[in-house]
Amino acid sequence: MSVFTLIFAAWTALAAPSSPLAEHLQALVPAPAGWESAQRDALLAAWGADPETCLRAWEEAPSPTRAGFPRFASPAMRAPALRPLIVERLRAGGEDEATRAALAELLARSGPELEPALLGLIAEEQGPMVRRMLVSHLRWAEAEVCAQGLPLALGDADPGVRAEAAYVVGHRSDGARFAPSVVPLLSDAEPAVRAGAARALGWIAYAPAFDGLSALLVDPEPEVRLRSLRALERVDAARAAALPQLGALARDPDPRVARAAARLQAR
Repeated sequence: MSVFTLIFAAWTALAAPSSPLAEHLQALVPAPAGWESAQRDALLAAWGADPETCLRAWEEAPSPTRAGFPRFASPAMRAPALRPLIVERLRAGGEDEATRAALAELLARSGPELEPALLGLIAEEQGPMVRRMLVSHLRWAEAEVCAQGLPLALGDADPGVRAEAAYVVGHRSDGARFAPSVVPLLSDAEPAVRAGAARALGWIAYAPAFDGLSALLVDPEPEVRLRSLRALERVDAARAAALPQLGALARDPDPRVARAAARLQAR
């Protein structure tokens, strides 16, 4: 056993002899070079700097919002120094998925130093609600980090994760770079994913998606037809106004679709 390990074990025992966090830290093993190793080092540094705050953060429970969703409202939980502990709490598991999604929400806008851990969490996370939250943070990630995370998210088994990935692309300033990977989602089996992809491609005004968006004007789901209409208007309003499907869409049983089609016809 190394001198460092002995000192660390004594340190954790003195700080919190029966703490679940102390036991977790004592059980850590050296990780191979990569994000896991950096995470371990950052976690131990956070513990060394302020063990009492780490203990409270490890045990803190979220509070329900007005909508009934759990959220960590304490400003202390959002402190940058605690982010390695939040990552470790997610990795440790053992909590319900809603609480873990609330933990994942704390990692928003964490900056480049935590982005490798974000990619690692997206790859290893089993809970779809948590993955959706983690994927949402790619909206603010560096371009190369987003390029690594998006293929995982766009191909995720959960439709909510795929839709979130499209949403991320639509909100990035460099979204056009990633737009080609969103186009296949226009033919996704899930209506929410098709609608999300259409909305994202419209936000980007991605011209190569025009034909794929036009095909969705006859989609059986009104939300998909609506999002496609709005996207086409942003991509190329003049070309969209000449589409032959608009006549039928102006009489669509969904009033939102009918209004959007009539507005486009009137341009």
